[in-house]
Amino acid sequence: LNALQNELGPYGLVVLGFPSNQFGKQEPGQNSEILPALKYVRPGGGFVPNFQLFQKGDVNGAKEQKVYTFLK
Repeated sequence: LNALQNELGPYGLVVLGFPSNQFGKQEPGQNSEILPALKYVRPGGGFVPNFQLFQKGDVNGAKEQKVYTFLK
């Protein structure tokens, strides 16, 4: 996503990251663990997102984030 933001940001694209654990248990930790996990584990290598990263939330179900309700 950093590469996408770098390439298309000058044209007005804004990348937004919405972590969720509803897709194959890819984000099982707490919100406070997301940035350190990106930096040191996956993808690691000191990675720091250059885009807005929101708190973890649900995409589907009773607790889904309002942005997904709107998009559906």
